[in-house]
Amino acid sequence: MTKNLDLPTEGRNGSVITWQSSNTSVIGHDGTVIRPTPRSGNAVVNLTATIKNGNASDTKTFIVTVLEEPFVLTLSSIEDVNVDTVIGTTPVLPSSVIAVYNDEETTRQLSVKWDDMNPADYAAEGSFTVQGTVEGTGIKAVAHIKVRTLSFHSEFNMSSLQGSQTLTATVTGTNKGSAAVSSLVTLALYDAAGKLVDKSQVSKSVTHGAPVTLSTNLTLPANVTGYTAKVLVWDGTDLQTSHLQPLSGAAELTSAPGVPVGMTTSPSSTIPQIEIAWQPSPEAASYDLEVDGTTISNITSPFIHQGLLYGSKHTYAVRAKNTSGVSAWSKSISADVTSTPGEANLVVQPFGLSDVTLQDSIFTKLRDSEYLYLDGYNLDKLLYAFRAAAGLDNKGATAMGGWDSAAGKLRGHSTGHFLSAFAQAYASSGEAKWKTKIDYMIDELAKVQDALATQPNGMEKSNLGKSNPALVGNNSPGYLSAYGEWQFILLENGAMYNGTETDFNTIWAPYYTLHKIMAGLLDSYKATGNAKALSILVKMSDWVDGRLSKLPQTTLNSMWGRYIAGEFGGMNETLAEISAITGNSKYLATAKLFDNSKLFTPTANNQDTLNGIHANQHIPQIIGALKVYDQTNDPSYYKVAQNFWGMVTNHRQFSNGGSGVGELFKESDKIASYILEGGTSKNSQAEDCATYNMLKLTRELFFHNPDAKYMDYYERGLYNGILPSKDQSASNNGVVYFMPLGPGSTKGYGRTSFTCCAGTGLESQTKYQDSIYFRSSDKKSLYVNLYMPSTLNWAEKGISVVQTTNFPSEEGSTLTVKGSGQLDIKLRVPYWAVKGFTVKVNGVEQTITATPSTYVTLSKVWANNDKIEISMPYSLRVEKTPDDPAMGSIFYGPLLMVGKSSSTKFINLNLNESDLSQSITPVAGTPLNFTTNGVTLVPMYTAYNFAYHAYFKLNQ
Repeated sequence: MTKNLDLPTEGRNGSVITWQSSNTSVIGHDGTVIRPTPRSGNAVVNLTATIKNGNASDTKTFIVTVLEEPFVLTLSSIEDVNVDTVIGTTPVLPSSVIAVYNDEETTRQLSVKWDDMNPADYAAEGSFTVQGTVEGTGIKAVAHIKVRTLSFHSEFNMSSLQGSQTLTATVTGTNKGSAAVSSLVTLALYDAAGKLVDKSQVSKSVTHGAPVTLSTNLTLPANVTGYTAKVLVWDGTDLQTSHLQPLSGAAELTSAPGVPVGMTTSPSSTIPQIEIAWQPSPEAASYDLEVDGTTISNITSPFIHQGLLYGSKHTYAVRAKNTSGVSAWSKSISADVTSTPGEANLVVQPFGLSDVTLQDSIFTKLRDSEYLYLDGYNLDKLLYAFRAAAGLDNKGATAMGGWDSAAGKLRGHSTGHFLSAFAQAYASSGEAKWKTKIDYMIDELAKVQDALATQPNGMEKSNLGKSNPALVGNNSPGYLSAYGEWQFILLENGAMYNGTETDFNTIWAPYYTLHKIMAGLLDSYKATGNAKALSILVKMSDWVDGRLSKLPQTTLNSMWGRYIAGEFGGMNETLAEISAITGNSKYLATAKLFDNSKLFTPTANNQDTLNGIHANQHIPQIIGALKVYDQTNDPSYYKVAQNFWGMVTNHRQFSNGGSGVGELFKESDKIASYILEGGTSKNSQAEDCATYNMLKLTRELFFHNPDAKYMDYYERGLYNGILPSKDQSASNNGVVYFMPLGPGSTKGYGRTSFTCCAGTGLESQTKYQDSIYFRSSDKKSLYVNLYMPSTLNWAEKGISVVQTTNFPSEEGSTLTVKGSGQLDIKLRVPYWAVKGFTVKVNGVEQTITATPSTYVTLSKVWANNDKIEISMPYSLRVEKTPDDPAMGSIFYGPLLMVGKSSSTKFINLNLNESDLSQSITPVAGTPLNFTTNGVTLVPMYTAYNFAYHAYFKLNQ
C-alpha cells in the first residue's frame, strides 16, 4: 500500500467491523497510512478486523506491506570554489562548479555565471567572496578569493594519479611586492592511510616582475589506489630552515578519475541515431553515460545512441570510474535527431498525448474508470503464461482466464494491450506509477525471452512433430511469447484455425499474439525511452526475420490468406516502425514479408474483394501497408490504404461508424439486410476492434491528406462507436465485443474473457485526446479537429490553446489562445453543420466561407488571451440505409440517437422528413433527449444499461 486504506465499518448484512493495527506509526486503526521515509525500508503491518453481528463474532488478519516513500534524487549543495590571485589581477573563476546531491554519492558539473567583481576588491591584500548563478537551481555558487602580494598557481601533468608514471607538479609564482621571497615547493605523496610515502622539493627566489616557474616530480608506485598527492608552498629554501609558513593553499590530486572532457554529439544525417564521444583518460577504467536521465554503465567512447525518433531531442552526460572512485558527471550536452526515417513526407503530424490534457467531461470519466482498473490489475497475472512457458517462478500468481487462460492458444495477447494502455496512461498523466509498471513488465519479459530458449518448443505434442522429430527442440533465441514456437511451425506447415485448447494440431493466430506483445513493447519504448524494451524488440524482429525470410512466397501467401490462423495484426506496421527507429532496413524488408497479396493487389487496383473476409484480421494489415509506404514511398501501398478506407466507410459503414457482421465484412452497400429482429442474439454488428482500427487508419490517412472527410468519420466512430462501447456502471465491466444495432438490443460487456476487443478497449479509453489537434509539418498551422474540452500545450511555439465546451451537449466551443505569435488555426466544419458555422474572434464575427466537411482558416498574429467563439447549431436528420430507403437511423448533430425500447420488433416512425422538428420533440429540461411516435430518443453513448433501437422503419 501507498495510500490510506478505506476500511469498512459495516458489513453487507449489518455486521459491525472494527480494526486494530499492530503498528499505528505506519497504519492507524482508521486506515491512515504513513509511509516509511525513503531508504528506511518497507514496513509490514498486521491489520486485524473484528466482525460482530449480534452474538456472533470473528476475526480476520491481513498482512499489509506499506512501501517506503520513493527516494527522489535532488541537488543539496554546491561545492565552494577557492581561488588565489595577486594584487591588481582579475581572479580567474571556473565556468562550471560541482553540484552535490542528497544521496551523498552523486556529483555533477553545472555551468555557472558569476556576478561581476569590483576591481577595488582585488586592488589590495585581503579576501572577498563572489556569488554565481548555477544552471537549473536556485542554490548559489560561492567563490572565496584571497588577494595576495605573492600568489602561486599549481598544475599537475595528469588529471588523477596513474600508477608507475612520473607525476610532475608545476607551480607558477607571481610577486607584486618589492622584496624577493625565497619559496619552497614540496610535492608530497600520501598512501590510503594518510602516511607520507614519498616527496620531492624545489626552491627558487620569486622576485618582483615576471612570473617564476618551479617544477618538481616523483615516480608513482604501481598501485596508487587511495593515494593523494599534495603541493605545498612554504617560505625558505628547505624544510630545515623554513618557518613552515604557507605561502599558498595546498593543491591536491587523488587516484579517483577526473571529469571527462571534450564531450561532443554528432547526429547522423542518414540514420536516426546520435554518436556521443569524449576524450578518453588513462586513469579511467570505465565510463557511465547518462542518456535522458537514465544511466548506461561500462561503455566506451564513442557511443552510438540508436533507435531514436525523428525530431526527438536527447541529453547526455558522462562520468569516469576506477577502483578509487567515481568522477562528477560532466556538464550535460544535448542534440536533436535530424535524419528522416523514410522518404515519404507527412503533411500533418500529431501531438503527443502529453501535449493535450482533457478537461472534465464524459471522456475523462470513462478514462479515469479505466485507469482504476489498469492500476489495480496484478502484473504477475499478466506475466503468468509467459513465465510458465519459460519455466520461471510465477510468484504465486494465477492465470488470467478466457482467451488468456493457462492453455489458451491466444494467451499473451492481453499483456501487450495492457502495456500499450500503461504507456498511454503514462504519456497522458505523467504519473510515475505507470512507468514503474512498465519497467517491471519489461524487466520480467526480458528474463522470459532469455529463458524461453532453454525450453521445448511444444512440437512434441503435435502429430507433425511426432512424425518429423527434426521439428522438435527448444525455442529459438530471441523468441518471446506466452507459449512455445509450435503454433508458428504448424502455421508454416498448413495448420488451420481451431481454438480448442487440447488440439495441438491446429492453431489460433500466433502472429496476432506476437504483434500485440511487440506493439505493447514499442508503445512502452516510445513513452518511456526504456532501452531494454527496444532491445527485446530487436531480438524479436530478428527472430521473425529469421523465420519468414527463409520461406518461399507461395508459403507466405498461403499463411496470410488463411482465416484467423494467418491473422497477424499489425506486424508490418510495428516492423516498419522498428526499422525507422533503429535505422536498420532489414526490418522494413521483414515488414514487407507480411504483404497479403490476396488483399493488397486487388485493393491497390480499387477492386473490392472484401465480402466475406474477417474485418479485424485485415484492417491492421492496411495500417501496416501505409507505414511501409512511409518508409518506401511506393505508391501501391498508399493506394491499398486509400482505396480500402473508401470501400469500408462508403459502402459498409453502420450508422455508429462500425463495420462487419459476426466479425466479417459483407457485400458492398448492404446494411439493412443485416439489421435483424430478435434482439441481441440476432445482431452481432460492428466489432469494437474493427472500429478501433478503422479510426487508427483514418488518422494515419489524414496525416498524408488532410481532407475533412477523414476527421468527419473519426468523429462519428469516436462518439458513436468507441465512447458508447464502455460500461458506465459502477461495476466497470469493460467494453463491448459487438455493438448490436438491431431492435431491442442491449450491450454486453466483458473483461474476464480477455477478448481482442477487451484489449483494444483498454487502449481506446486511454487516448481520447490523441486526435483533437494536429499540426502541419511546417509548424505554421494548427488543425482543430474535434470539439472536446481540452488544453493543447504547443511548447515549441510557446502557445497553448484552451478549449472550453460542454460538447457534445453544447452546440459550440470557445478556444482561448495563451501566448502569442503568427499561426494559421484551421477549424473543422463538421459534415452535419448544415444550419451554419459562425466564428467570432474577440467578439467580432469573422467573414468566412464555412462549407460542411471542410476546414476554415483563421490566419493572424495571435495575442495572449485571444478568444475564438464557435457556434455550430445541431439539427435532426435521418440517415437511410443504402439497400432499404425505408430503414434508417436518426442523428442530432454528430450524435446517433437510439430509441429506448425492449421490443425486438422494428419500430415504425411516422416522420415529416422535410421538417423533422415537426415529428421529433425535445424533452424539456433534459438535453439531448427527444420523443417521437411515443419513443424516447437518447444519444447512443448513454445507452449502457437498457435496450435500444439504433435503426427504425420509416413511414411504413
